Amino acid sequence: MRSFLTAALLAAAAIAQSPLSMPYTSNNGGGSGWQIFFDLNVLAPTGITLTSLDVNCGTTAVGTTGTVEIWTGPTTHVGNETNASLWSLAVSGGVIAQGSNLPSPTCLGAGLYLAPGPHAISVRHLGVSLRYTDGTGSNQTGATNELTFTGGSVTSAFFSGSFFTPRVFNGSIYYNVGAVPGTGCAQTTSYGTGCYRGTTTFHETFASLAAFDFAGAVGAEQVIAGTPIPGGYLVTPGAPAWFAPLGTPVLSNAATPAAMGDNNFSGPLALPFVFAFPGGSTSVIHAASNGFVNLGVTTTNVSDGTPTAAELIAQAARLCPLWCDLQPATNVSTNPASGIYFDVDPSGQSVYVTWLDVADRRGSLPAAGATSVNVQLALHASGGFEFRYRAMVPNTTAGAVIVGFSKGNTGGPASIDPGSVDLSASLPLLTSGPDSRPIVHTVGLPRLGTNFVLSASDVENVVPLALLFVGDTVLNPGIDLGFVGAAGCSAYSNANLASATFVITAATGTGSFTLPIPNDPLLIGLALTSQVAAFTTKNAFGIGTSNGVQWTVGN
Repeated sequence: MRSFLTAALLAAAAIAQSPLSMPYTSNNGGGSGWQIFFDLNVLAPTGITLTSLDVNCGTTAVGTTGTVEIWTGPTTHVGNETNASLWSLAVSGGVIAQGSNLPSPTCLGAGLYLAPGPHAISVRHLGVSLRYTDGTGSNQTGATNELTFTGGSVTSAFFSGSFFTPRVFNGSIYYNVGAVPGTGCAQTTSYGTGCYRGTTTFHETFASLAAFDFAGAVGAEQVIAGTPIPGGYLVTPGAPAWFAPLGTPVLSNAATPAAMGDNNFSGPLALPFVFAFPGGSTSVIHAASNGFVNLGVTTTNVSDGTPTAAELIAQAARLCPLWCDLQPATNVSTNPASGIYFDVDPSGQSVYVTWLDVADRRGSLPAAGATSVNVQLALHASGGFEFRYRAMVPNTTAGAVIVGFSKGNTGGPASIDPGSVDLSASLPLLTSGPDSRPIVHTVGLPRLGTNFVLSASDVENVVPLALLFVGDTVLNPGIDLGFVGAAGCSAYSNANLASATFVITAATGTGSFTLPIPNDPLLIGLALTSQVAAFTTKNAFGIGTSNGVQWTVGN
């Protein structure tokens, strides 16, 4: 590393032993509004300033935002937990839940100064849950040279409600020595994309059929069309071309075939052509009662009505004009034509699977005629397809709906989920294989007095090393590296300060570099950029690059 970073970040001079950390070994917890109590005894002659906390938000969904309040009271919390008049709100900060038994940081801004001596502290969680550990005596204390911790108890409401003791705070308490305010929060921002990302999958996930935004009234048909391109599809709006179903509804794939019912597959439906798709081809399909078609054989008679993106990329190859919980049999009593149909176009160059006036099954089984779904999948000998939508009358109960395609577990590299995309706003859309992940560069929080971890994942198994570059300038958009033989890769940092190598574990494609950050307030606000490069077989230069990350040192 160059002398600048060596002097600024790798110096061994630690001003304090911040943070004081108590283990994330929770075996108990409460919800939003709960508060945990403990005592702090400040040993530093000049006092300390609390600048941030890491807390345990338990099973609250990752990404949920909340608030952490710090209340101060008399010299001890013992016996005072339910007397709100003895306590004052000292400082608060926002928090984003990171998962159970994982640190969720909250920045306290300028912080909270604590003079030398004993202090009662209460940490209250709002909008996120609180996890903690039952006290055993031996697990209730912690210490640094400047501070000691003794825990503790909890209440289930604001200085009231159920009371439990002993209970021990899970987390870390960050501080400066003396009346040295916190002047900034550690921050990170990712930008750009690593090179050679490929995915053959596309999908949009809706929370409910009521949220589905492609259906039109009869005569106002909406169409999504997929045109084959090398390794994927060009997905565009299509022209109305509804094929009126003929004949009778298809039969189930059960041992004793009958009309399609709830959670069924059809028997094998033979195509008059071979339908090619990214990752494979087939001359037989199976229609699912729940609004999708398997491209090939199926080994089950159960058609899943609770779709997830994880299932889409892990199961059989499928086209999903409207994968959700449908019930073909419900509307037959009010409309004898209701059902699922398979038709071959007179040209022999197209086939159609139609869900005609089938019921939306989510929640309570609807009365006949109360709900109605009209959707059609067209498959063409060219390898193209169309999702065609007519009138929809959904049930009121929420439940996931997936529209899209994935080759799933069929052929080639494992399918990669590109995430849900708003198709109504994003067309035209290109997918392109083979499925591959770019190098991903992530970092922790660059906080004073901590070991800052800079990581790489999805590194190709070529040479088990990665290169870390650090600079002081964001390059976004990046500089295309085609001029050195790495077309499609970009430089996202000016990399003028330092470089280092670190080991990649071949089996997982992951590795990390640890950078100790001294507990020096002069470093607060230092903003740097970093990027990872690693060996690849996908270009002539032999090197691929990651996204960039800008990070700012703080409390």
